[in-house]
Amino acid sequence: MQAQTSITPLKVFLVEDSALICERLERLLGAIPGVEVVGSAATAQDALRGLARTGAAVAIIDIRLKDGNGFTVLKGLSSTGSLVVPIMLTNDATQGVRLACRNEGARLFFDKSEDFNRVREAIRELVTDQ
Repeated sequence: MQAQTSITPLKVFLVEDSALICERLERLLGAIPGVEVVGSAATAQDALRGLARTGAAVAIIDIRLKDGNGFTVLKGLSSTGSLVVPIMLTNDATQGVRLACRNEGARLFFDKSEDFNRVREAIRELVTDQ
């Protein structure tokens, strides 16, 4: 009898106020072996609670949210010393916004209008690096 090894999935949490974008991300990322989308939130406060509750390792965060912006999520993660890897995915890809996100702790930054596949590849790399 062979022993079965179980791989702990990379838990990803989506912080996005568009249900369509959330669904698209969930399909793209959920199709990657070793990835589990563990939840989503449309507000910063719900995101911080959901991230803490689910034990997600990665958060994909939009800048514009129903109750403010993704900077609140970045600051919340930073202030708690969270080990969650924050990845920004937004339509506002100006250099100033990119710099502000990095200054607040974002590890990666992608433009929604052209980088969906790059997000998928970044998550694949994270799974491989586990």
